[in-house]
Amino acid sequence: MLLSVPPEIFLEVISFLSLKDLAQLVGVSREIQPAVLEILYKSIKLYNRNPSIKYTFDLLKKDGFVASQVTHATLVTYVKWGEPAATDKWWDSEVLSKVKNLETVEVIGPLLGDHFIIPAIKSLRRAKGGLPPSVKIITFRTSQERRWVYTYHPKEHVARVQIWMNIETITASTFARDYGRNLTHFTMSSKSLVNYFPGIFHPSFRVHMPKLTHLELGNVTRIKGELFQAVRRYLTEFIIRHDTITHLSLGTKRPSARPTHYFNFDETIILPDFLPALRSFEGFPENVLVLQNRHVKSMFKFTSLNLAEREAQSPARRETRDQDDDWHDANLDIMGCLQRLQRLPTVFPRVVDWEGRFPAPSFGKLLMILDSNYLLKIFGGFKHLEDITLPKHILFSMLPSPALDHENLYPLAEICPKLSKIIGQRSKYMLSGDYVFKLERGEKGDLVDVLVEEVFSVEGGASP
Repeated sequence: MLLSVPPEIFLEVISFLSLKDLAQLVGVSREIQPAVLEILYKSIKLYNRNPSIKYTFDLLKKDGFVASQVTHATLVTYVKWGEPAATDKWWDSEVLSKVKNLETVEVIGPLLGDHFIIPAIKSLRRAKGGLPPSVKIITFRTSQERRWVYTYHPKEHVARVQIWMNIETITASTFARDYGRNLTHFTMSSKSLVNYFPGIFHPSFRVHMPKLTHLELGNVTRIKGELFQAVRRYLTEFIIRHDTITHLSLGTKRPSARPTHYFNFDETIILPDFLPALRSFEGFPENVLVLQNRHVKSMFKFTSLNLAEREAQSPARRETRDQDDDWHDANLDIMGCLQRLQRLPTVFPRVVDWEGRFPAPSFGKLLMILDSNYLLKIFGGFKHLEDITLPKHILFSMLPSPALDHENLYPLAEICPKLSKIIGQRSKYMLSGDYVFKLERGEKGDLVDVLVEEVFSVEGGASP
């Protein structure tokens, strides 16, 4: 079963698990797809605050992990300004050197400056059992001192680029131009977005990224006035030119690199008129669907009244709905929204998800991300749930709290059989399905139990 899981779903689930739990999942099979291994390895590093490669390998080998299948290793560091540089022992380069088929080692982390990156590279290359020249080391530095991006590998091997806050316009522009031909992922932080957006996306610059699929543009709440108009225009033109883009992330703020805050989403918001304005801008592709947390919540406005009852109370509202088929209608109730979902085409040529943190498992799926407890509250107040049939290409995913652990990842069938009946039975952790629900605990007991009880109380039943 594990091998049939798209890497994106695998990442979405295992990001919340400990190393021990990851090893148990990996132990399902002794033959793991390289693509899954790459994401698995990233997830391990993201989860573990003090990563130890040797410990990771030793742990996984006990459960059938085959180190020779690893071709890409990502080392995520949490070293910050003022902290000691990494030591040879920390990197465990001797262990990495035993991974015979290793092709690349990517070093990422917050504010990687000279005091950290250079010792890290030296330890990887020169320490006992260090990495051979055939293994490419990928790292992107954006230090305040030199404001320069450098790599230890040929340009054609660059696939993912993250440009954070301390980078010069000319550096970002030159980098995009030189490396753009092979980029699949491009990220700019909030400050970079505000200060250097024109340097990357201005039409006169003619940057073309023919392989680009993921574009993440930091904090759009900082965009105002004339810059807002420019960004809207440049972004639209850029998307039109790059029909390979499948994921457009318009964030509210990027999560911290610290795992305890990795899923720290800002509920407060986004520039209220940015997304509707972007959708209505002349030339913006109609088949690109942009959803954002605040608007999704509005669409699923909690109410016990169904659509007919709501419209009976407000005929004018019915006329407005007939005239305006905008996804950002703040007055939509749950029934109205579900009816709209049922009318969606079965395949989206291009999918755009809010925040971009949990990519849709495959193209042709609509990803709706809600906060930790909102979704069950919605369905808990919906009296006619059994009458609704959701199209299978709709993906729901709930945002976890920073304190979430793997024990809060509940099988859907145990949470709400009624909802499970609608979308179909799924496996234990829904690894083979499209629907993953993650719930958090409250201060007063288990919030999950409260929500489950609320759901079942609709029919007068008891919580399981």
